[in-house]
Amino acid sequence: MTSVPAPAPDLTPDTAPDTTSAQRWRYAVMNFGLTIPAQTGSFLLLYYVDDRRMDPAWAATALTCFAVYNAVNNPVIGFLSDRTRSRWGRRIPFVRFGFLPALILFALLFWAPFDGVSSPAALLVYFVVVWTLWETVSTAVGTGYLSLLPEMFRTFQERTDVAWRMNVVQVAGLLIGLALPPLLAGLLGWGVMAALFAVLAAAAILSGLGSLFERPGAAAPGLGFFRAAGVTFRNPAFLTVVAAQTMRFFCTGTLATGMGFYVRYSLGETGGAATTLLLAAAFVTAGAALWPWRTFVTPAWAPAAR
Repeated sequence: MTSVPAPAPDLTPDTAPDTTSAQRWRYAVMNFGLTIPAQTGSFLLLYYVDDRRMDPAWAATALTCFAVYNAVNNPVIGFLSDRTRSRWGRRIPFVRFGFLPALILFALLFWAPFDGVSSPAALLVYFVVVWTLWETVSTAVGTGYLSLLPEMFRTFQERTDVAWRMNVVQVAGLLIGLALPPLLAGLLGWGVMAALFAVLAAAAILSGLGSLFERPGAAAPGLGFFRAAGVTFRNPAFLTVVAAQTMRFFCTGTLATGMGFYVRYSLGETGGAATTLLLAAAFVTAGAALWPWRTFVTPAWAPAAR
């Protein structure tokens, strides 16, 4: 009887972690650099309406159009990323070559050379053009970065670990990007505040850029755009994450955007310190919830998530 060799050990992605703690931290720290400009963008309405004197109706209309554009360009850029072929890979070029233009455009948003009293049309055009460019490039960077997470970290243990670290640095980014802008803008001006944040974000992204990698053969056969969209929106896990993210962005965006107007026009404070204090209290409370979430909730749901 011919003997049958014993099966090789199961080294599938579900059972073979192969990244280090340092790699996971470097990847997570990059999220700090993406969070700061994204959250500081919540103050664009306050800056353009209150500081630059844009017509509130024009600003509201522009932001509504931006929301529609943002919903469209995300899947389109993701689709293009799936089909990118370069010497650097599919995802990494979007991060490597996009983060610096994105941060420059972010800073320019808060350096508007026009005002809504003497040049209302020019101010609106400047806002729309620079915001559209910033949103497009920053979406490409964020798409490339987040698309690398399941490829670089293939096990549930690794992904949970890196997700916790990403949330830690994200809370720090929220505190800086949502709590500090009113205070720094009052002390230094909106433009200087944005330039400082752009430099800080660039340092965080550069610190982890060298840790990014793509696995050979990771690209799957591509689906057509509409078929891929259909598969995506029928995925319960995707819909769950999208629902949670929608609630998170709705809450943080409403809180940050509304707080500046509330403090200035309801409380009568103009220095920015009160806005910073109130927002910091909200996000410190949110950050304190990370430990029980990671300690008690995540382990309980681990079997279902595998």
